[in-house]
Amino acid sequence: MNSSITSQADIALTELVANAWDAGATKVSVFIPDEYGDLLVIEDNGNGLTAEEFQERWMTLGYNKLLRQGKQVLFPDNKKRSPRIAYGRNGIGRHSLLCFNDEYHVITSKNGKELSLTVSTKVQGQAISVTNQNISPSSKHGTRLEVQVDRNLPNVDKIREIISSRFLHDPEFIIEVNKKQLSLDQLDGLLDTTELKTSDGYSITANFIDSKKSSRKSIYQGIAFWESGRLIGIPSWGLGTIFYLDGRTALAKRYTIVIQSNELAELVKEDWSGFKNTKETENLYQTVSEYVNIMFEQTAKANLEETKAIVKQELAAKLKDASPLASMR
Repeated sequence: MNSSITSQADIALTELVANAWDAGATKVSVFIPDEYGDLLVIEDNGNGLTAEEFQERWMTLGYNKLLRQGKQVLFPDNKKRSPRIAYGRNGIGRHSLLCFNDEYHVITSKNGKELSLTVSTKVQGQAISVTNQNISPSSKHGTRLEVQVDRNLPNVDKIREIISSRFLHDPEFIIEVNKKQLSLDQLDGLLDTTELKTSDGYSITANFIDSKKSSRKSIYQGIAFWESGRLIGIPSWGLGTIFYLDGRTALAKRYTIVIQSNELAELVKEDWSGFKNTKETENLYQTVSEYVNIMFEQTAKANLEETKAIVKQELAAKLKDASPLASMR
């Protein structure tokens, strides 16, 4: 099982929020306790799971979600909503609560029944098993996960900041952490938006953002890749082995480039930590690289013209106040 999911609280909770998205939820609530030994809870109003679906999807390591369920997310009660592309593929993220304890509790409701059980790694001779399973009537839909935090207690403020910066704003998907709704990233401060296509036929949208004209408070800077509204890896001013800017410079701190797509999922690593090392990825970087160079050339030219105008204006003001003799010098 992916070590980062079971050892880093921010990655674990990001995966569980992504699972709620895949489940067709319009709201997911996370509660983080103040102390070890108390319950951490994640609850969504998504589709939920039947007992059969839980066994097949949740308990099958390496379960291929895209192959078995497709890319399109289905919503509870077949309600009509904006199309949504699923994030999950191998199902490993479902067990993210093992980051906090060796077992966790699941309560999931669908089709008039509530399934309650414990997932544990403590049963001798089994890597992972189900105990204390019970089925009862229910009129709800959705999933509630509970875990007693024995390790890796998350910091609430840090988790709010990180999750806010890993999902783009969607009015049909609300995230709460300890009853406070998160303000997800929005693409304001746009200077340019350009539709591009890689040599392999992948369609992407490149956005050039000026932070001085933006209300964004993202903790990340650089070139950011977003697949279906979820951040891939950690943004930086590098593409592969090519680095464009020193992140400490004023230029790097002012501008951000956001690359959006709904077609790059097959190029993304299973844990969303970055892209796979493929020829298609190299070609993607090349397409983005060309866009970056164009935008920086235009920005440099615009800044030069702006500087000239300011100097000319200041010089004109000084000459206006100067004596006739001084003006002739």
